Parts: sequence; C-alpha cells; structure tokens
Amino acid sequence: LMDEPLSNLDAKLRVQMRAEISKLQRDLGVTTIYVTHDQIEAMTMGDQVAVMRKGEIQQVADPQTLYVATVLGLYVSHNVQSTAPTFGRMGSGLPLVEVTDICVAPQSSSITVSTYGRGFWEISRNASDGTRGAHGRGDMDFDGRLDGFDLIDLVAAMGSTQLSDSYRPEADLVGATSGVDDADLAAFLARFPGGEP
Repeated sequence: LMDEPLSNLDAKLRVQMRAEISKLQRDLGVTTIYVTHDQIEAMTMGDQVAVMRKGEIQQVADPQTLYVATVLGLYVSHNVQSTAPTFGRMGSGLPLVEVTDICVAPQSSSITVSTYGRGFWEISRNASDGTRGAHGRGDMDFDGRLDGFDLIDLVAAMGSTQLSDSYRPEADLVGATSGVDDADLAAFLARFPGGEP
C-alpha cells in the first residue's frame, strides 16, 4: 500500500519517481494499491483505477475507459500513455450540472449518466456521435409529479432539438434523437396519473 508517496516531491523528481516505482512494480510482479489525488499519477501508473467519492468506490476501470463525474458534468480520460494525460468534457449537450451517478460498461457503445435535477442522459463513446438526452421523466418543473403545468411546458417545447434554445431535455422522453416530438407527447400522456388529462 502506497499512500500519496510522491506528494512532497517537486515536479521533476515526481516524474522520475513515477517511472521508477512503475519499473519496480513490473520487475517484482507485486500488486500495489496506490492512493493519490493526482490524476496524472493515477492514469500513468495504474492498470486499474478506482475512483472514490465520499469514501465509496464509484467506478473501477482501466485508464482508457475512466470517467469522472463532477459538479460541471462528465469527463473522460484522454492520451493516457503520455506523461500528462488529461480529461476532456463529454457531450456538448450534457447540461452543466452535477453528475450524480455514472454507469460504465466498457463493452457498450454508450454510457448513461444521471444528472442532479436534469434526468438521465445517454452519451455515445464515439466522439462524432455527440450526446443526447435519454428518457427525460417529463417533470418539467422538477416538483416530483406530472401535472398540467408539465404538459403545457412539454407542448411549448414541441419541435425543438438539442441545438435549439427552447429544447428541454426533461421533455425528451423517448426516441433515438435529441428532439421533442409527437412520440414524446404520447409517452408523457401514457404516464400521466389517472390517464390522459
């Protein structure tokens, strides 16, 4: 167990020691748990990285498929083979709100994230595919229930897409594209308490 072993070293010596520790670990064939707050250390030294939040493991993945949820959205690891790996923000359409949960399935082509107060979002792992809101709940005013006010807001968002200022992710209940259409209205009405209003 190594608990922040390089935290008191200057940057140049830290880089040298990272390489030395990695070499020792490979040569000796020793399994090591390495605790660090430094993402560069985690990404360059770890075969498997566990991300912890408030004392609980949120995710275990190899550095190539590591996702970090923050108060500003979801980030994914990049250029992990370099001496300065980085995280890039995923999904141009993902709202800038806290990501409260992540589900990582390395074999999957997409991941689903839960955002605080903004529903669930589906993000393609193919950068060219972008982001789409997946399965909003229809609770447009986030008061915990579906009512006539939500219906009015959903109808006002009809025809909007992720690229529109009027797009409301919570109204995008179904479908394979980021847009509010008749299928979303039908899905909302089917969920309405006591049947259609």
